Amino acid sequence: MSDTQPLFVVAECRAKPGLADALRKVLHAAVTPSRGDEGVMSYVLNEDIKTPGHFIFIEHYASRDALKQHMQQPHFKTLVAESKDLIEGEFPIAMVRPVD
Repeated sequence: MSDTQPLFVVAECRAKPGLADALRKVLHAAVTPSRGDEGVMSYVLNEDIKTPGHFIFIEHYASRDALKQHMQQPHFKTLVAESKDLIEGEFPIAMVRPVD
């Protein structure tokens, strides 16, 4: 995949027991500033209907370079730092592109 091709990111995490509200607040705080990052086409935080506390980001970037820039922003670094003790297990991230 070229660094200049559009891509989607799907990232999900689960809150530790009793910490869903705290994690929701931390994750949501990154949404508006992330949408303003250059090259961010869409940045949506979702919560699983059947499993509260299971959060899924669906993000669309103009390029891998735009994703790299996003990951260097202060609001992204804050999200990572403030969520690490609230998340159960890993925070898997998939980078995907449409298959036309």
